[in-house]
Amino acid sequence: NKAVFRAGLFEPFKGFGFFKPLGKRTVSAAKNIRRQTRLVFTGSGNRNPATGFLLRCCFIGSTLWPHGYWNHHYGTNYLDVQIVESGILILRSESGSIRIPAGSTVLIPPGEFTLEAGSAEGVRKKHFGIAGSLCLQNLGILGLDKIILLPNCPDAELQEELDLLYRQAEQEYVDSSMIHAFTAQLSKLIIMFAERAENRNLPQTLITAKSFIECAFFNNNLTMKEISHHAGCSKILLQKQFRQYLNITPIQYLTQVRMKYAEQLLKEQKHTIKIIAGMCGYNNPLYFSNVFKKYSGCYPREYRLACEKNSHSAD
Repeated sequence: NKAVFRAGLFEPFKGFGFFKPLGKRTVSAAKNIRRQTRLVFTGSGNRNPATGFLLRCCFIGSTLWPHGYWNHHYGTNYLDVQIVESGILILRSESGSIRIPAGSTVLIPPGEFTLEAGSAEGVRKKHFGIAGSLCLQNLGILGLDKIILLPNCPDAELQEELDLLYRQAEQEYVDSSMIHAFTAQLSKLIIMFAERAENRNLPQTLITAKSFIECAFFNNNLTMKEISHHAGCSKILLQKQFRQYLNITPIQYLTQVRMKYAEQLLKEQKHTIKIIAGMCGYNNPLYFSNVFKKYSGCYPREYRLACEKNSHSAD
């Protein structure tokens, strides 16, 4: 069912695929994460002998801190994720103090900081740390190299993925397949947090419009009127928001989403170009080819041949 798929960088791991499209800033880092994470699955664990851990969870758990309890962290070397379920958590660092209320998440990059329970009833929270070169070397590109407060987070989608991570961590018996699945889940969560960090300052109408485009791009009759109606605003306002925040028009964004999906389908070598055109929302394969040429610099057939050549070279 095409409605299940969202255009973007879909490059499956063993037993794992990630369909959600990424913003401009997260694309290059996500490619790097997906390319390198395959190394994690080549052995029985998640360590590369040459570079050490690529991706690992330093700690994971949940706790209830009483009022006034604090913990100082000296020179951490992991991405610290703190999810506040009730109460108020106070974060102090060299950049100042932040109050993290219930229903919020704070992402803390490597460094020195103090956490304190700031409400009379204490603070109940979940927390985990992500380390390894795969995570730490991409923090800047992902926009996670500074303290980020995410209000109203986790949302339902992210909560589902977090619940899965915690269920995986609670398994008493662990084999190599579970390690692979857990590592893949960490990688997925990094990208999801990066997306939410990127979107946190966007108007809700723009976020809704982007999400709608990403889900309905295969519809060849998709129009600005339908997009703006779904977003609950006028076409003029939506055009303005896309240009102001993304430096692109809604239709250009739609084309970008379609072309990213087309690139992935061409790499898979499973469908004819005519079928791919239809799957990407184009009735006319010739028009699709011209749009693809404008976007990628070559025609679909040329792109497929180049991908096939690169695949043989890698083998």
